Amino acid sequence: MFRPETYAAVRRPLLEASTLPPACYTSPAFYRREVQTIFMKVWNFIGRADRIPDAGDYFTIEFADVPVIVMRGAMARCGLSPIAAGTAARCCWMARATAAPSAAPIIHGPTTPTAR
Repeated sequence: MFRPETYAAVRRPLLEASTLPPACYTSPAFYRREVQTIFMKVWNFIGRADRIPDAGDYFTIEFADVPVIVMRGAMARCGLSPIAAGTAARCCWMARATAAPSAAPIIHGPTTPTAR
């Protein structure tokens, strides 16, 4: 599946090119490789800052099979943190209960998260 000749028709000039082979849209192996080589190497848009206008506001999403909390901190910064599935409810409850001025947001970069 990952041999370059498999994708030769995709690399042709635009008016001659074809779409990706059908397996690319359904293969778990292709998905995992796409996540590793594309999405985990760059910043990704996951929402608008106005969705969490006040300190302590948050929302949760799952991005590339990773549960994430996005929270507005006390210094008007937005941060996000990958979370373990088993602690998601507890983290969300704590973020709301403390109104977040004391909760330091986690900023997620393309490689590893760091505390702010």
